[in-house]
Amino acid sequence: MNISRIRKDFPVLETQAYLNSAATGPLLSHVKEAVVDWWNAREGLQYVDLPNARGEVAKLIHCHEESVAL
Repeated sequence: MNISRIRKDFPVLETQAYLNSAATGPLLSHVKEAVVDWWNAREGLQYVDLPNARGEVAKLIHCHEESVAL
């Protein structure tokens, strides 16, 4: 395991220290890019489909809907 390589996937660690709070955490670079791409693809929509938000996020990050906390 190469810790330096792993840290490069979390650009926020270049300027900030992260203390695990078990509530939120820093995003991997490729996860952030995927979220931005997803958001940009939906640009122009004047609403957020809240009832399906967890399902949409689950599809985006390839996990079970029950694993998504919003």
